[in-house]
Amino acid sequence: MTWGSLAIVVIIGIAAYAIISAIAGVGLENLLEELEHADAVWLWGALLLSPVVQVGQAFSTMGASRQPLRLGPVLLFQYTIQFMALAVPSSAGRLALEIRFFERVGVTATGAVAVGVIDSVCGFIVEVLLILASPCPAWRA
Repeated sequence: MTWGSLAIVVIIGIAAYAIISAIAGVGLENLLEELEHADAVWLWGALLLSPVVQVGQAFSTMGASRQPLRLGPVLLFQYTIQFMALAVPSSAGRLALEIRFFERVGVTATGAVAVGVIDSVCGFIVEVLLILASPCPAWRA
């Protein structure tokens, strides 16, 4: 970690806050008000569990690859993808990162693209199923 990378994260955070505030009309006051009324158990639980999400994604990536992969490098790869999503919000950066990572562990470029597609499509299907299974008061009306 360098001062430059830390500055990039801070600048991206400020830019994301400004854009979201402008589009959604949500300001710092609204955020603070919501946090004051939030259930502390759920809030701390979400904050503590958020880094664990990449473990499941790492297992998903390992399962999509025919090449045997070690959990450690794949987990670090997943954290890198999350950072790349902040720094370069396009699929091109993720695709280039996936191809390079899988080529370094012995998978061809075509195989790397296939692993990325399988992983992404399966993740999307799981997200849709979770949304459909979640109880939403608006859907009951």
